[in-house]
Amino acid sequence: MDRIRRVNGEREISLSFSWSDINKKFLKEIETGWQVNFQGDWYYLFSPKEDKHGTKSFDGMLHFFHYFNGFWHVDEVQDQSMMIEDSVGPLFINKAYALRIIDNFYANTMNYSRQQSNTERFLYFINRHNAEFEIPIGTQTVQLRNRIGVKRNDIIIHEDDNLIDLQIDTDTSSFCTAIKGYYRFREPGGDNTEKIPTRTYDYISPMASKYKIHWGEPVYDERFEDLESIKEACRLKQESTWKTSFTIDAKRFKTPLNEGDEVRLIYPSKSINMFIRVVEIDEHFDAEGELIGATYTFGNENISAQYRKMQYDAIQDVRDIMNGKKPIPYSVLPAAVRQATEVINAGSNTQFYYRNNEIYGVNLDNPLGITRYNANGIGFSRDGGQTYNNAITYLGVVTEALTAGTIDANRITIYGADGNKRVEVNGERIKLWDVSNPDAYVEITPENGLRIAGGKMQVDRDDGGIPTIIAGKMRFIERLPGTDPAFVHPDVEIVDHRYTHFQQYYRTMNAIMFEHTRRYFRVSFTAYTSANSPGFDLRLLGFGEQGEYTLFDKRYSLPGIDPTYEVVYIDLGPPTGYRIQFYIQTASRVAGEFVQYTGNTYGQTDFRDWELLRNARNE
Repeated sequence: MDRIRRVNGEREISLSFSWSDINKKFLKEIETGWQVNFQGDWYYLFSPKEDKHGTKSFDGMLHFFHYFNGFWHVDEVQDQSMMIEDSVGPLFINKAYALRIIDNFYANTMNYSRQQSNTERFLYFINRHNAEFEIPIGTQTVQLRNRIGVKRNDIIIHEDDNLIDLQIDTDTSSFCTAIKGYYRFREPGGDNTEKIPTRTYDYISPMASKYKIHWGEPVYDERFEDLESIKEACRLKQESTWKTSFTIDAKRFKTPLNEGDEVRLIYPSKSINMFIRVVEIDEHFDAEGELIGATYTFGNENISAQYRKMQYDAIQDVRDIMNGKKPIPYSVLPAAVRQATEVINAGSNTQFYYRNNEIYGVNLDNPLGITRYNANGIGFSRDGGQTYNNAITYLGVVTEALTAGTIDANRITIYGADGNKRVEVNGERIKLWDVSNPDAYVEITPENGLRIAGGKMQVDRDDGGIPTIIAGKMRFIERLPGTDPAFVHPDVEIVDHRYTHFQQYYRTMNAIMFEHTRRYFRVSFTAYTSANSPGFDLRLLGFGEQGEYTLFDKRYSLPGIDPTYEVVYIDLGPPTGYRIQFYIQTASRVAGEFVQYTGNTYGQTDFRDWELLRNARNE
């Protein structure tokens, strides 16, 4: 039996059933649709073949794909932005397979039609979110990652080992040996709020020594903040501008590899020193299911495929911007139209050059002002073509200023000064958050309204007093009444809200029952004893389905008949909404001497005392 494992999560088998005295009893019954289990995975058999000796052979598809092919969709969507949880997630509801989204993914615009299977939808969403997936052997769990596999620094494939006959295929329209990276974007200050890169990095591939330096498309992305991340981005982009593949017997490696793993390839004659991935594993098993051989196929992704995907994505993104619905104020648009009209009409002294691959326009009064139009886009430059701050390309629209009668976009992101804080707007929500603290955010959605997570909420008073809400917590004390009538022990006498008894054992003064919606329970009380008593004991005894438990227990020593006044706070933990109930009990220290207790107020609050309240406000 053979099994092929590929980097896209696919596994397939090919197996044969030989004719024998044992097998002949059931061999003729095995047909397409049978399922076999191998190493915990189920495979659906198809494409049967039979030789003249009666041996039957089948190909086997991993159960996941066959199973997902059995579910169909009749809905359609046009130009709808979706997070990966919203696109892929519903495909797994009430299904035999569990979904695990391991990494973070950007939202993307979706367009799909009716009569698509679950498999087709799944693979489409995976492609749009630029994700990779794997199904660990023997499980029914689908894991989504940015990139599967691990980097194996312990393995090197070297030309001197004579392991491979390497062939390189370069696409001359995309092949390069150098990439410039821009990173650490900051606002220059003043009226200009557009972020510009403050650092650059030039990545020169070792291949430049053989093929010379050919600069490729730069990496210009505000998300890169440090040198290491931009180095890796430039390296990956350069290595994807050419493609190669080769196969090596697994016996050459001391430790096995998995699909997606990366190993270093050093090939001096072709000036290659890079990491290359395992894209396919071909395994061979004997009749007992034991692995007897395997080969690894290594390869990389050519950028021409990336460009096709990038162009498709750009078409979707541009369409999101061009369809407008909301008019902007009248006072803005006419002024912008007049300004644009003046700029264009003032360009009478211009010269256009019509070349084989482009149209090139120059402002003769200002030669630094040029317009360039080719198959990749239209660009407007004010520095002779060094930079195009205003352009339309297949990647999207770049502009220093945008004025429109209508703006309709599937997502808008506004970045803060440090690059971490941001405001995200799409068709489903408005979200303010900090990527360095993703658990704290403010979000508005049609379904849930306003949600403030992580305690990031404060409501100020108009008179400058202490805020009503601090760090997401209400400042007020929620007063809690005792049971009515009061739940008291028969030994306790009640006169004018004073609870008195003469027992040395705990007696119940009252019972408190409430829903746990604040962090602390607060009780203030006054108590005193007879002149011959050294004091009393106070206990709050919880009760419920879990039995009885002590919330508070303290012994008080009083000087004679002087009363004591105290406020007690009990930490109940984060609010759960569950019911909490307990008894308030006192006991005399000496039998026959009375203890008198007056519970002034009961309540629950999120702040233990005023000092904590002030600290929370300062934070």
